[in-house]
Amino acid sequence: MLTVTDLELRVGARLLMDEVSFRVAKGDKVGLVGRNGAGKTTLTKVLAGITQPTAGSVTVSGRLGYLPQDPKVEDMDQSGRDRILAARDAPSGPGIPSPAAVPAVPPLPRTGIGTDVHRWAPDDAPRPLWLGCVEWPGQNGVAATSDGDVAAHAACNALLSAAGLGDLGAVFGVDRWEMRGSSGAAMLAEVLRLVTEAGYRIGSVAVQVVAPRPKVGTRRAEMEAAMSAALGGAPVAVSAATTDGLGFIGAGEGLVGLATALVVPAA
Repeated sequence: MLTVTDLELRVGARLLMDEVSFRVAKGDKVGLVGRNGAGKTTLTKVLAGITQPTAGSVTVSGRLGYLPQDPKVEDMDQSGRDRILAARDAPSGPGIPSPAAVPAVPPLPRTGIGTDVHRWAPDDAPRPLWLGCVEWPGQNGVAATSDGDVAAHAACNALLSAAGLGDLGAVFGVDRWEMRGSSGAAMLAEVLRLVTEAGYRIGSVAVQVVAPRPKVGTRRAEMEAAMSAALGGAPVAVSAATTDGLGFIGAGEGLVGLATALVVPAA
């Protein structure tokens, strides 16, 4: 009924599983057990043919349906049996249409949000300040393993969120040492690649920097142009705000980048 050979699943750069092979015969009962984020839902969707694996093959004989964890069934009188049969595209109860009779929903744009926070570097160990893929001479930067560009990193998080690829920690983490010390522009370019591979194109990105310094308005256009260039020409809007002296930002301890992103299916 179901044969899986050398299956590999990834979300962005994160490997969920590889070299997975198994066979499910008629009458077999199989359960998937694992922590949240281990890839159970992703694997189930691949087995049902809803999404494609990174590598390997899935061969199905007979009918195979997919019943979501949260089907959002409006008819509370519909039985579990009827829902399962409908998922298999088999005849269902009176008045309950089969999936084939339900018009397909066209692919829709997706939105994501992102945040990045960094502490200012100490005065006795200053670092260059990079913000919006632009260097700010004469300004002390932040304590970080990369260039600490909160605007670029927030935009990365928003784009990954919109494309369903997780976040910077999940995609880059500590395993990809080639990204250690990377610039915000390099990280945006890598996220652009991942979003494109996932089947999306970037519609727009909006970023807000919350900090008393530097004065973003003096170089807003430059920041927008630099970030847009890193994202292959996608439109980027930059704004700034302060906290009126409140919180860790007002106390001069750090700064925050906030971002939203819109991606649309490439097809």
